[in-house]
Parts: sequence; C-alpha cells; structure tokens
Amino acid sequence: MANNITQYNATAGSNTAIDSISIDEGMAASNVNNAIRSLMSHLKNVDTGSQALTALSVTGNVTVAGNIQKTSGDFTLDVAGDINLDSDSGYVLFKDGGTEHARIFQNNSGDVNIGSQISDKDMKFTGNDGGVAITALTLDMSNDGHATFKNGVTLTDGNLVVANGHGIDFSAAGNASGMSSELLSDYEEGTFTPTVFDSGGNNMNLAQAAGFYTKIGRSVHINFYIVLASSGSTFAANQIYIGGLPFTNANVTNNVNMHQMVRSNVDSISGYHEVIAYIDKNRNYYQLLHGGDNVSYENFRGTALSNSCQLVLTAHYFVS
Repeated sequence: MANNITQYNATAGSNTAIDSISIDEGMAASNVNNAIRSLMSHLKNVDTGSQALTALSVTGNVTVAGNIQKTSGDFTLDVAGDINLDSDSGYVLFKDGGTEHARIFQNNSGDVNIGSQISDKDMKFTGNDGGVAITALTLDMSNDGHATFKNGVTLTDGNLVVANGHGIDFSAAGNASGMSSELLSDYEEGTFTPTVFDSGGNNMNLAQAAGFYTKIGRSVHINFYIVLASSGSTFAANQIYIGGLPFTNANVTNNVNMHQMVRSNVDSISGYHEVIAYIDKNRNYYQLLHGGDNVSYENFRGTALSNSCQLVLTAHYFVS
C-alpha cells in the first residue's frame, strides 16, 4: 500500500492500493475513480514542492518552472555523456546559503571570466602532488590580485614583460650594510657611435667608430673601438674627449670612474706611459688623461694623436 507517490513500486503488479484504496484484481468499480483522485493529489503535491521525490527516472527532457532543491545530503548529476550548463544570461553562479562566492561568466566582448565575489577573498588553484595536497597558485584579492606560485614558473615561449619602474625584487636575500635597493628594474643592450672632440668644440674625423653597451640595473658596461682618419695636430693643445656614450653618469657625489685605455700611434709625453679615460658625475663623455708612475695626471691634448691612432676601451659606470 502506497501513501504517497514516492512509495509506488517500479513493478506495476506490485502496486495494489493507493491511500488504502484497493486497485488489486477484483476491486469495486468505484475504487477506480477514488484511486485516480488520490493519484492526482499526490502529483499536485509534487508539483507545488510539498512532497519530494526520492528518485526520478526520465527518458526525455525535464522542464522546470521553479527551482530544484534538495534540503539534505548530496545532489549528484551522473550522466553517460557531457554535462552542459546553458545559461542565456552567460552567468553561472556558485552560492552557499544564498551568498554568492564565485561566478563564471561571459562579458559583452565574449571573454570568459572567473571571479571571486567575496571582498578580499583569494582565488586558489590546488592539486595533489604525489599524494600531498598543494596550493599551486594563489591570487591575493586583498593585494590587487598579487600572484604567488608555489614552485616556480616556466615559459615555453614568449617573454616575461615587466611594467616600467618595476622589476625583480631580491629583498628575500641577505643584505650588505650599505644596501639601498634590492630591485633589478632594467636590462638593455645595444650599440652607440663614439665621437672624439676637443675643448674647443671641434669634432675629429674618424675612419672607424663602433660602440656596444649592456645596461643591467644602474650599471652600464661599454666597449668601443675608434680609429682616427687624421692626426690631432689641428687641435694642437686642446683637451681631448670621447663622447657619444649611451647614458649619463649618475649625478652623485664622488661618482667618478677611471679606466686605462688600449691605444696605438699615441705620442705619450715624457714620463707618462698610460692613457686614462676619466668620467665625472653627471657627464656622458670621457676626458682623456696621461698617466704614469709617481706623477700627477696630465691633460691629453690633440698633439698626442697621430694619424690612424687607435683607441679601445672596455669600462663601466653607474647611472641614476
């Protein structure tokens, strides 16, 4: 005997009564009318939600005008093929107790968005690594989406692009006592064309001039090769400089650099056997000097430059 629709048996011959109304073989004719009435009442209760179905078997489509609710336990969708969520609004919402925690949606541009909806709550991507639960990626929504990867990032193609003014932060490493920054914010490499000029503003003719540079953070590494097309006698006693540097030396007190140059066909003055390239703060050119043992530096003048003179320098300096 079934008191509600959920207690009916799937085997037709086992259903012998509805609400104590016999529908067994040999029943009174009036029982048919009464049994149909009770069955309709049961179906109405299911329709209004006052009676739940413990099992539902459907061979076609199910159209629901309201909500599907299960007040306790789990709700399982088990299909042989795919599960399709087709929302005409483009939104799939994930709620707990009526509060939305996350959503997947398509915006007006057709982009797929996955969003956390609770203020300052992170998004985490978890997994199982050899039986150990891990959080592979955390997006910190209380810190503008800051991403934390558990164990590195590998790029199989493309470049890692860093916004201007930002870089790689090495603050997790140990510090020297004079540390002022642990941010590597720039890398650049390229070429430049060195020039030779004198204190009178005259440029010398060059047969060859090639320069290369690499900038790592604030440190600029340069290499150049110069061959003069004529002697420097035209510039006589004028001081000689090498310009065209790609960056300006930082304007910091005592920020000076001096490097010994490789040269040929240079007429050194008596007692001097070195050519020194000197760069002062806030300059983008070298001043050339004569150097030697136990003597003061002497200005390097045009008379020291012979025809086909060669000047080579590998050096570095710092920028702001």
